[in-house]
Amino acid sequence: MTDIAPGWYDDGSGSQRWWDGRQWGGDVADLTGSSAVLHAAERRAAAPAGWYESRGRLRWWDGTQWTAQWRFSGRETVFAGVVVDGSWIHYGAASQPVAGVMARVGNGELRIEGLEDVWIAPVGPALGAEAQRFAEWVNETARYHVRTGWQ
Repeated sequence: MTDIAPGWYDDGSGSQRWWDGRQWGGDVADLTGSSAVLHAAERRAAAPAGWYESRGRLRWWDGTQWTAQWRFSGRETVFAGVVVDGSWIHYGAASQPVAGVMARVGNGELRIEGLEDVWIAPVGPALGAEAQRFAEWVNETARYHVRTGWQ
């Protein structure tokens, strides 16, 4: 998508996200307030249809607009609905960078605390040991991303 001018664009989730001309940034414009003002960026020639990264998920660009289609990379790790794919962690429709998150297990739940959100996924008693291993892996992955600055 290098032929789209830098600017704020609809990321398909109802938010506006900054496109720097090469990739999506982490900044999102909150449009829920009554005073939000956006300036449309001028578009150059349309980008070719294809899958493009947006907040750790691949989104389908049909050549003119974002569609509702999305997918993960195929290398993701999943437990109790929590998905780690590269440098992002997802739960349902929510996504946040994995760097700096903290995972823990207790009281029948997997709790993910991040800079943006806190997620709670129910975990049955039979999955307690597996949940603990997943939480430890998430924590090590988060520490790695903080240590290396890999976002």
